[in-house]
Amino acid sequence: LKALLGLADQQLHSVIYFIGDCTFKTPMPDNVMNRGLIRYIKEKTTQVLTPADIIQVVKTIQQTRLTPNWQTHRQHVAQLKARHLAPSRKSPSAALLADNTTASSRILPAPTEQSPACPRCGNLMVLRTASRGEHKGTQFWGCSGYPKCRGMTSFKITR
Repeated sequence: LKALLGLADQQLHSVIYFIGDCTFKTPMPDNVMNRGLIRYIKEKTTQVLTPADIIQVVKTIQQTRLTPNWQTHRQHVAQLKARHLAPSRKSPSAALLADNTTASSRILPAPTEQSPACPRCGNLMVLRTASRGEHKGTQFWGCSGYPKCRGMTSFKITR
């Protein structure tokens, strides 16, 4: 934001706020808190932007903003899913998902880097195993947006 808006360090105040019942094990800086957010904000009384600066900041944000439509929304959701559903190397749940073959159609495994995009909605697809029917035990790509989207493609092993 600082670079985009052309602001100086003293014109921005970073705040990290934890909600819920948490305790910090080590002392935190003043801008990291789990209570007192409103008080902290009200303490900042020094004006750092003029009304003209505020108008310019708003104008810059509006000009560089993506057009809000279904395509940009879909891209945004796909990027979030790719970032937050990526498997962690040290995650015990990822190891359980890899070993769990009987319930793999009920539990969503994390997408891999080779995950294709859903032909229907564009979301990432996840590898699933059919749990019933004539294709029981067969792996296939299913949309990560299931049950809203029921897109699927066959899983082919390439060597």
